[in-house]
Amino acid sequence: MLYLVYRESLNPVFESMVGRPLITLRENGVPIDLCVITPVGHMIRPKLRRRINVAMGALRARFDGRVSLLPSPPSRYRAMWDEAKQLRRHVRKHYADDQRLIIHCRGPEATNLACDVRDARPNTRVIYDVRGINFAEHLYEFGYMDLDAAPADVASHIRAMCEGEQKAATRADHLLCVSRAMADFLCDAWRVPRDRLDVVWNHVPPAMYDSAVLARDATRRSLGVADRFVVGYCGSVYRRQRAEQGVRLFNAIRDIEPSAYYLALTQNGDQLRRLLDDQGIGTDHVRVMTVPHHETPRYLAAMDVGLITTGLFEPACLANRVCCPVKFAEYLAAGVPVIMSENIGDYSDMVAEAHLGVSLSDTADGAAVNGRLKDLVASCRSDRAAWRDRCRDIASGRLASAAHLSTVTTTYRRVAEAMPTDQDSEQ
Repeated sequence: MLYLVYRESLNPVFESMVGRPLITLRENGVPIDLCVITPVGHMIRPKLRRRINVAMGALRARFDGRVSLLPSPPSRYRAMWDEAKQLRRHVRKHYADDQRLIIHCRGPEATNLACDVRDARPNTRVIYDVRGINFAEHLYEFGYMDLDAAPADVASHIRAMCEGEQKAATRADHLLCVSRAMADFLCDAWRVPRDRLDVVWNHVPPAMYDSAVLARDATRRSLGVADRFVVGYCGSVYRRQRAEQGVRLFNAIRDIEPSAYYLALTQNGDQLRRLLDDQGIGTDHVRVMTVPHHETPRYLAAMDVGLITTGLFEPACLANRVCCPVKFAEYLAAGVPVIMSENIGDYSDMVAEAHLGVSLSDTADGAAVNGRLKDLVASCRSDRAAWRDRCRDIASGRLASAAHLSTVTTTYRRVAEAMPTDQDSEQ
């Protein structure tokens, strides 16, 4: 098994979505290695090289499989060398020609490179791990919901991305999808056969949050918010995240509950502080923090509600309809109910069905939104333990890493069993 990552080595979710699952798979007996194709600048610029070395060193300390780094050309000069040829050399070096190999690829670029390797190495199979629809996300970042509304240069760029993703989906031997909504899209739009798809939500190891939940009161005292209603935000600050809508919701909650306090965990503190300043929210109501990934559970557990701001108060778009925010599972594992849009992947329906917070319609008026927020605040204040237990139960069952990694290993087995043996090849 080879897990292939393309140009995401410094992604904030690398630890939770790549490192931790791979460690667990190895611990469960899956003979899996990791190959990270990273921009060449990350390997030669001193500051970036130090960051890469720290990230890979932390992973190697806990992961006993092979961890390899391969350089990717600069973004402006992507044709400087043949990345597929580079990957083929890597595979030949580490895996015997007669050895069967499954390459599990994160993203379409990694998948298309792996398919090029497979085409020259018949005893290889490729799994495309579809964590998002990139062309739809980029279209949104350009400021358009509909490709037909985009100017010609943007539309041309997005179409090329779409073609690359569709090519990866149709070439791969099997696909892992981040949501049932994603699987439906792949089947309906790109005609991927349903039997080539398995759904694996973004997941968490719930036990990782146990000590944080037990230390909730102590953490709140250390933050000086022991008696306040803490509204939490954990994530980045860029267009699609709609962090400004989280600030809007916080102001609405502060009108309902004057003790409300905004606790934000982000790598983009300066941008978020500007949003808060623009809304006139003083420092006595806010703390914006950047913390190491392993400390995140402690601060999540100190919150009373968690905000997932993607898609809030806007019409549904493809990027959001198929997505699966990892923060949803992390909030629930910390015992924290959520406020989110009703147009987010499989999770919005789960919020309503399992009573895990509130999902808000993009067409709801201010009075309706305020009414739902008022009810949520009152319930969280009066019945905190029930909310905690309900959220934790869902995280420990439907969103637990053990369950979803079991699906991954079953997929590996099915793909391996369908591969020809040496005897089959001889025949």
